[in-house]
Amino acid sequence: MPMDRGREAVCLTLDMPDPGDASALAAAIADGRVSREGLRGVLVKTPGNGLTNDHSRTLAIRSIEAALGPGPGPMILASGGTEGVAVPCMILLGEKPGRSRSKGMALGLGTGPAVPAGGHGGMPMAQAAAKALEAAMAAAGIATMADVDLVLLKAPLPTPLAFAGTEDAYAALKGRTRGAAALGLAAGLGEIPWSAVKPRPDPALHASRVLVAAGTDVAAPEALVIGRAAGWGDRLAARCGLLADMLDAPGAAALLGQVGLTAAPQLSAAHRARLRGVIVKGEMPALLRGTRPAALDDSDIHPNRHFRAALSGMLGGLTGDARIFLSGGAEHQAPPGGVLLAVIAEQEGKP
Repeated sequence: MPMDRGREAVCLTLDMPDPGDASALAAAIADGRVSREGLRGVLVKTPGNGLTNDHSRTLAIRSIEAALGPGPGPMILASGGTEGVAVPCMILLGEKPGRSRSKGMALGLGTGPAVPAGGHGGMPMAQAAAKALEAAMAAAGIATMADVDLVLLKAPLPTPLAFAGTEDAYAALKGRTRGAAALGLAAGLGEIPWSAVKPRPDPALHASRVLVAAGTDVAAPEALVIGRAAGWGDRLAARCGLLADMLDAPGAAALLGQVGLTAAPQLSAAHRARLRGVIVKGEMPALLRGTRPAALDDSDIHPNRHFRAALSGMLGGLTGDARIFLSGGAEHQAPPGGVLLAVIAEQEGKP
């Protein structure tokens, strides 16, 4: 039976060993694996420290922007820190013309309103994030909240020069900004009531399919939605879930199984070849199965650096691939001690 022309999602994971070198992105565009116009998001993992003064993220963003050239571009999320076995990489998310079936993996990019000064860590940020979600769903043609698999959001931050406070206070604002945006998205998805979005929300309150980063290079929140919609090909599938904790290898294996990949105990070469992207958000828990991790008391190495090293090892052991977008700072994006995990894979037998 002939199929209508539609859209098809694209997901590629590429090495980026140097944040100043985006040649892998330029090559992917040049050889047609993804088009400049069809690119919707770039998630880049850089080899910096992942903390407030990690300038490798800024360099990576500038390198990607230079490779793309002038004009409207994709949302760029940069996360520093490739401790342990993690490999600096970028995940490209885009679309191209394709054969549509009943419903397939869909992508949409949307922007919310600018956030006023002083509103970054509160209700103005939450409401602006929800508006960005609405715009992204409309761009993808995703009809219902149930068809949203993952929302990636970049929240705006004031520059350090515009912020009157210490480095610790600025880091705290960054965390409140991520948290407010996450709760706004959770309310927009219908997971929590808007009445729960308060200046001092319950720390246990969380979304279940939201990843938020914050940066000074945007003035308004940008959302990239991954979900399912009519008019899209079904070559790729994405699933998102919450792991109980950073040791929950069975939960990660079960999520891989939802996209047709079997970790027994590691993906075979054939299944690993179909894995297109692994996206993670979390942080070192206060308690790990009843025991306080010593990493929380390490005066030399930040706890989130220990977290990234440990979790990259656990997930790399399951998949056989350490190219993972693994981001810290999970305020209201997972339950306390939990981990957000999303996987994208090519479906077996799909042309």
